[in-house]
Amino acid sequence: MIMILCVDSKHGIGMKSGRIPLRNKEDMKNFKEITTGCIVVMGRITFEAIGHPLPDRVNVVISSTLVSNSAVQVFRSLTECMEYYTSDDRTLCVIGGSGLYNECMRRCLVDSIYLTRVSRDYNCDVFVQPIPEDYVERIGDIEVERVNKRMKDIDPAWGYTILDRTP
Repeated sequence: MIMILCVDSKHGIGMKSGRIPLRNKEDMKNFKEITTGCIVVMGRITFEAIGHPLPDRVNVVISSTLVSNSAVQVFRSLTECMEYYTSDDRTLCVIGGSGLYNECMRRCLVDSIYLTRVSRDYNCDVFVQPIPEDYVERIGDIEVERVNKRMKDIDPAWGYTILDRTP
């Protein structure tokens, strides 16, 4: 399982209203490339902020209030979701929100964190905890360097890396 995360300089990820102020077209393009064909796992607020199921992916929402339909599968907990997909070869991609991100980091559930860092404050009011020290930066990955360069060409405050959990 992987996690895709974008944080500002204070570990902010968005607004309680569901608005996501951190936007970069290269980051969005990279997100699409990573998640297409995968199982995207999100909380209810993230799903409602997106406003529709993401195409070409299995959309999973962790919620105690929503019900499954033809476009979205709903589970009551992340554990229930992981158990359901345990024998599925597709990658589980946690894409938000803060509750799922923090649970994944607290329980060390993800093998890798695909991290976009923005070195400025976007006045977010939704935050994630700092990334645990048992995740280290992947060095020498050509794809990471390519994405990072394209993001910085648009805005030098943006940077991209992948962090892998150490054994």
